[in-house]
Amino acid sequence: MFKKAFILIVLFSSISFAQNYNFFEAEMLINSIDFGNKNIAENTNYIRLQSLIPTLTSTEKSLLYSENKQDGVKYMLFNLFPFAVGSIVQRDWLSVAVSVPLESIGIIMIASTLLIAENARSEDIPVGDKYNVASINVAQTTFVTIGSVMFLSGYIFALIRPMLYSSKYNLNLADSLSPKNNPVSFSVLPYIAPDDFNGMQGGLAFNIKF
Repeated sequence: MFKKAFILIVLFSSISFAQNYNFFEAEMLINSIDFGNKNIAENTNYIRLQSLIPTLTSTEKSLLYSENKQDGVKYMLFNLFPFAVGSIVQRDWLSVAVSVPLESIGIIMIASTLLIAENARSEDIPVGDKYNVASINVAQTTFVTIGSVMFLSGYIFALIRPMLYSSKYNLNLADSLSPKNNPVSFSVLPYIAPDDFNGMQGGLAFNIKF
């Protein structure tokens, strides 16, 4: 009797350990996958994750989603600071690749134009030479405008992008945790329960998922 109970306890512990290991492995795999990338199906970690999903319970999958889904508003607020700080934290490298160069070039163009124009005005310009003064003003206005447009384009893109990226990320994450074509799988769990003779009885319970 006790030997049978001991064997069932050991078996139950082994199966529980295996299930917990699958959950934690799935957690690590999710953290390594960029679900905002359209080519995630080719990622080896994504393929491994798909093989683990059938072994997880609905509660475990819901927990994985709630812990790993992205809040786009949080990253958008970070991006109120220049140079796509929120996108770097979000690991949205497309946003970084677009926003940072545009903002950087825009700031450099504005600053250098103002500096050059100021130096040009400080030089000796003949009295009444309205042509040179007008040329400096036109050039300054033109380059400052171009620089401002470039900076604002990158800045606005960085504010909008986190919401789009997080929406795509969460959709792909949800799809990966609920694949439409799950293979049939089954698990075996031991159980111990009192019998009709004030003793204990045990056995195995089969769980089929499809």
